[in-house]
Amino acid sequence: MGSYERIGDLVVRLELDAVTVSYLRRDAVLDVSARFSVGVTALVGPNGAGKSSLLRVIAGMQRASHGTVRLGSEEPCHVAGWQRAIGYLPQEPDLAGGVTVADTVALAAWLKDVGRRELRGSVHASLKLVGLEDRAAERTRTLSGGMRRRLGFATAVVHRPTVLVLDEPTSGLDPEQRASLGEVIRTLADGRIVVLSTHVLDDLRRVGGEVAVMSAGRIAFHGTLDELAAAASARLGRTLDSARPEDLDCAYLSFQEAAAL
Repeated sequence: MGSYERIGDLVVRLELDAVTVSYLRRDAVLDVSARFSVGVTALVGPNGAGKSSLLRVIAGMQRASHGTVRLGSEEPCHVAGWQRAIGYLPQEPDLAGGVTVADTVALAAWLKDVGRRELRGSVHASLKLVGLEDRAAERTRTLSGGMRRRLGFATAVVHRPTVLVLDEPTSGLDPEQRASLGEVIRTLADGRIVVLSTHVLDDLRRVGGEVAVMSAGRIAFHGTLDELAAAASARLGRTLDSARPEDLDCAYLSFQEAAAL
């Protein structure tokens, strides 16, 4: 996978203030307040923890039932440029099978107001980034599941967003592809806010940054991996090392179990 041009520190902060997302009588996200700065923040937690619902609100794809989301000093629903600032990869990208790979990315760029002069270069750069430049003329339906996932990633970054919201970005990828995409995400986070979800802790070790442990719609912990291990050590009464996968798993589970009580 290729390199990507940084765009500078255009966004200082992304803030959530008492965000709740409710579906009928169930709260998927409950009173979440958090601040995300430039770099990677990974939401980790089991299915049903509220990760996807929270990411959709951050991406401006749905309104919070209560609370606000601010990019800088503004709220997303009140700013015309919000969608242009955001790059969003849902769990299941909606990709038309009969359209070529290049046209799929070009459409995403057009929807984000990428100009004609920049369009071809932006499409090529995005496909090169995810290792699909040699598939540009092929129909999307001919791609494997992992390739379709990488194509979805290309559509999310083609307009050079200042905030990337990625829902399970490495889902369906083989180990080599996971590692490569992890490096891409790490590069993109230089000058951008990246918020992603995962339930695979190995993804965190690749991309670095901070971790937010979600359980039952709440954020049970938010900090670096070292801080997670230290906090869990104090909770459990024994020393955990964030460099040891088994210790990091134990630290994560300790906050999951405590939040679920």
